Amino acid sequence: YNLLLEKTAVSNPLSGGDRPKLLALMGPTGTGKTTTIAKLAGVLTQKFKTKVGVVSIDDTKPGGNEALKLWGQRFGFSFSIPKTAKDLNRSLWGIRDRDIILIDTPGKNPKNDDSIAELSRVLNSGLPIRAALVLSVTSRDEALYDACRGFCKLPIDCLVFTKIDEARHFGSILNTVALTKKPVAYLCNGRGIPSDIGVASHKVLVDLFARKGWAHG
Repeated sequence: YNLLLEKTAVSNPLSGGDRPKLLALMGPTGTGKTTTIAKLAGVLTQKFKTKVGVVSIDDTKPGGNEALKLWGQRFGFSFSIPKTAKDLNRSLWGIRDRDIILIDTPGKNPKNDDSIAELSRVLNSGLPIRAALVLSVTSRDEALYDACRGFCKLPIDCLVFTKIDEARHFGSILNTVALTKKPVAYLCNGRGIPSDIGVASHKVLVDLFARKGWAHG
């Protein structure tokens, strides 16, 4: 437990402070960004009665946007797809009455600086957008470290770990936190929407390691 406390910080980027809170989810392809947004938006609207807006700038997978649109209709959060960076700002200003705004971004190759730079334009829009790096615990350590080195060229605020239910060991979480020096925000442990997501805490992480065991990669 003491080792965990020394190596791991936790933080909820959507709690407290001024509204609206703006959070962009970023990461490599296939880590579960869109599903995580659906889970967050669903929990916030259904459990906490929060006014949520979801904006997608991911034009690489129309099916993901269609799914977010359907989830928005089911849970009651607004959904829009701006076409350009200028349209993004217009869309965000248009829903500034929301308590929380979540931004879905396309998966990027962390080894491609030009690809990462495209996301920097989102964060440099002049609006107080925070960024969460979404990583799959089932990824190989080398892929996780490449993602951290690439995406942390951006002002990443926190980490989100997905596919907890599919993993056998969790030392990569500690190793990734140690590498990035970023706090853990959320943990996703299944495909259920919105049920399979939780706010990270030291107790949750300790229970996770105690239940399934863990090893350093």
